Amino acid sequence: MILDSCAKTFEYVIIYKTDRFARNRSDSARYKARLKMNNVKVISAMENISDDPSGILLEALLEGIAEHFSANLSQNVKRGMDANAAQCLCTGGNRTLGYKIIDKRYVVDPETAPVIKTIFDMYVKGSTPPQILEYLNTNHIKSITGREFSKNNIYYILSNKRYAGYYTYKGTEVKDGVPAIISEELFNKTQSIMAKNKKAPARAKAVDEKYLLSSVMKCGYCGRNVTGISGTSKSGGKKHFYYRCSSHSKREKCELKSFRKKEIEDLIVMKTLKMLTPARIDGISKKIVALCKMARDNRSGLRMLENKLKELKKEEKNLLKALKSGKAQQIILDELDTLSHQQKDIELEIARESTKYPLLTVEMVKTFMNRFVHGDIDDFYFREKLIETFVNKIEVFNDKITVSYNVQDGYFVDYSTICFSSKLAGAEGLEPSARGFGGYAAPS
Repeated sequence: MILDSCAKTFEYVIIYKTDRFARNRSDSARYKARLKMNNVKVISAMENISDDPSGILLEALLEGIAEHFSANLSQNVKRGMDANAAQCLCTGGNRTLGYKIIDKRYVVDPETAPVIKTIFDMYVKGSTPPQILEYLNTNHIKSITGREFSKNNIYYILSNKRYAGYYTYKGTEVKDGVPAIISEELFNKTQSIMAKNKKAPARAKAVDEKYLLSSVMKCGYCGRNVTGISGTSKSGGKKHFYYRCSSHSKREKCELKSFRKKEIEDLIVMKTLKMLTPARIDGISKKIVALCKMARDNRSGLRMLENKLKELKKEEKNLLKALKSGKAQQIILDELDTLSHQQKDIELEIARESTKYPLLTVEMVKTFMNRFVHGDIDDFYFREKLIETFVNKIEVFNDKITVSYNVQDGYFVDYSTICFSSKLAGAEGLEPSARGFGGYAAPS
């Protein structure tokens, strides 16, 4: 999706909620930035967060605060899972092909367990995962989801120690914790073959330099994005990183000169930290608390989840009645198992939604905000989060930079523009430009 956005064939990405966009805040910031550069907007179906500066700041701060509250909630959820794990019971999640769950215990499924044995036997006898995949799909043997197998399914099965009778949870293994489908000897032989068949380590890839300002920086002359590029100096072969107007990649002329990456990023980080005065932090904290209270009073997403859970429980109750009357017992048991998994998923969703807009105090938000003030300016993640949260737009000229922040005097307002000038020296070994904001000619 991110790559497709470069073609600019769509304008929006619609997600259920913001916390479903990426696995963590760092990925969320990075991918949203790339979409923004391609003029694609991310819209949340369940949240009404505006795209003005106040919404940007609110979303960024709430992500961090909710993460803290979710961690506390997670401890309570995991406590129940730990209790189940101590008895080698199912803790929820995806089902495993070859097993059924009865009273939370793993039981060998006589219908699908032979498929597992076939996969292991074929592999140790010399069949490759693609050949096994072809055999299964040709014979219309379905995966646990009822779809055709994929290569990833095969690798997952071949490396799953549960089939040898091991119950695993949080890195802990319990031998004979579940009934075995294959022998431990067969499993170990499989792992040995897989290790030998692994390809030789790939060549070390050069780590891409990360450019903090690419998503918010514009050329002051032509309005195009300012992007990060690198080059190697003629003397010594030292690699340098810098920003320049994207118009150069289109072989168009622009007045903006290239300028060094590190110096401008350091400059923006320091200026942003200086903007976070105690008065502004106090104002932001009060506004966040007020907005959270409003959001808590209107949580339609939570009500929808609660209604869905009631429907599932009602359906479960009806199935239990049918089961008592002796109707199609195996079909009903399977359906009850499916309902049980759906209920657990929704209960976790409700727990997450309950912490989406936590009950905050001004002091709690201030404590969170002060992490920015006292953060490590040399830590990339800290710098990235600082820019993402507070910087709305940067316009760069040859003799000055204009920074638009999301806040001013502690309140959410339209752009607060601060202008300042600085000279950034060209990179050592590269030919300096005749004039400009730290500009220098691109290396050949």
